[in-house]
Amino acid sequence: TVSLGIGLGYGHVKIRSREVVSNLNNSIQTQLVSQATFPGLTKSIFKTNTLFIPLELRFRTPGWQHFKFQVGGRLGMQIRPKTKTYGEQDGKSTFHKVVGFQDLNRFIVGIHTRIGFRNWAFTASYNLTPYFDTDLVNQINGLELGLSISLF
Repeated sequence: TVSLGIGLGYGHVKIRSREVVSNLNNSIQTQLVSQATFPGLTKSIFKTNTLFIPLELRFRTPGWQHFKFQVGGRLGMQIRPKTKTYGEQDGKSTFHKVVGFQDLNRFIVGIHTRIGFRNWAFTASYNLTPYFDTDLVNQINGLELGLSISLF
């Protein structure tokens, strides 16, 4: 009823904001810029993908239809971060994509918990490491809530 778990995971993060995560003019430091700076901007989305290794302490009730509670941490690496902006200018739709942030924290450390029944669980994760290593962006750490299914 008590065990230690390790695995491999994948996460996709999508942050919609009224501010734009940008490295204007390919600068070294990422900035959080107000949408007012970009006339006609209608939507801004920051996306990143994470591969991670979770380490968990697992508790469960005996039996096939069991209740479970798991708590642990995870170490991950961010891949393919980008910002996409959509807008309208002179009656035409505009799209701009920024890829490659030099001050991105490639490695992410976080804590998480799962509470559920049998193969299903509600999950919550919090990144202890901010997405960017700069003072120009409010420390965006990331809180993720979700639903998981365990195959094993």
